[in-house]
Amino acid sequence: MNIATLAEQLHNTEYPINIPQEILVEAKANRLVILCGYSDDMMDFSGAISDEVDAMNGGTAIVHPGGLLGSRDDIDEDEAMEAWLKAKKQAVEIEALWCEEDDYSWTYRTTIPHATFDVIEGDEKYCRGIVFSLDDLQARNEEQ
Repeated sequence: MNIATLAEQLHNTEYPINIPQEILVEAKANRLVILCGYSDDMMDFSGAISDEVDAMNGGTAIVHPGGLLGSRDDIDEDEAMEAWLKAKKQAVEIEALWCEEDDYSWTYRTTIPHATFDVIEGDEKYCRGIVFSLDDLQARNEEQ
């Protein structure tokens, strides 16, 4: 499984998205991440990352080869800050765009190589989700 085949499998999934467990297990095994919008305020990650990021009216998530990078504001200890700064050097942002493209409530902007899929609600497009690989982040950092 790669990002293109997974995105193809997810294309035209009905909202609210309910990804079959076998697809999630395979995505996780292949270090693939599925990102789509949930409600009007969440970036929902599944597969190799299983988490949510608050994105009311849009927002930004930071990912690195090990997963999501939390907020710097939540760090109290020096060791944790050092680890965060090291991960930040390898990180890439994903920007969630709320109602900025025709026909979609959610779309995303990032420099991470990715494939897209549509999430639909009835006859309407709801979200243009993305699939990306944590391995692409790792490879990108090895090139630098």
